[in-house]
Amino acid sequence: ATSALNRHDDALRYYTDFLRQYPQSRRVRSARYGSGWSQLQLRRYDDAINSFRQVEQGLDSVAAAASYQIGAIQILRGDTAAAVATFQAVLYRLPYESFSDNAYYQLARIHYRRANYDSARHYFQIVARQFPQSELRQDAYYLLGESYASLGDFPNAEYAFARTRRITEQGPLLQRALYREGVMLYKEGRFTSSVDRLRQYVSEHPNGADIDNATFWLAEALYQARSYPEAERYYANVVEQREASPW
Repeated sequence: ATSALNRHDDALRYYTDFLRQYPQSRRVRSARYGSGWSQLQLRRYDDAINSFRQVEQGLDSVAAAASYQIGAIQILRGDTAAAVATFQAVLYRLPYESFSDNAYYQLARIHYRRANYDSARHYFQIVARQFPQSELRQDAYYLLGESYASLGDFPNAEYAFARTRRITEQGPLLQRALYREGVMLYKEGRFTSSVDRLRQYVSEHPNGADIDNATFWLAEALYQARSYPEAERYYANVVEQREASPW
């Protein structure tokens, strides 16, 4: 309870007292994990890793969570090679435990940042499809789309962006996925469908972060669909009304 209230010093003291007084308790593993979490919040990273190491060798959710936290600390310290090794080791032992989705997601992000898009796609796909209750699922589907787009696989990218849109109720991610879906449809040569998605974006999100780009691609899609007068109107909008636009 004290940890949940951000009183991490107090929580750490209580966990330490508990472990000293009840070393045989069935709650020892949870207490050690709680100690590690409190130390992590206090930025006592070496102590946190030591606490997590004492429980990471089990075959339960506590072990999975502890291993994930070790990897997260390694990322914080900039040691991505060690983090990759940590995440891969825990996923080999516990591929579908709690926090496993976090480990897959972090592996995917590391590969994505390194432009290893095929490996990133693999791990994002696991989170998106194998963990339907994960809080990371929406972001995983979106970045799966970006990974496919970087690989030039526009049909699968479009599908991933469409899935992102369908499972996201509102907010910037929904808007971004709608825009990117429209662009992928354009790159597939599906110009009428691209017009539908991009027109929806321009209509529903006139102040969206991608409005300039969406307007340009809408004009392009309209042109390819032979709707020349409407395309000309949107081109003019880009030129005359969007002075900050890169187009």
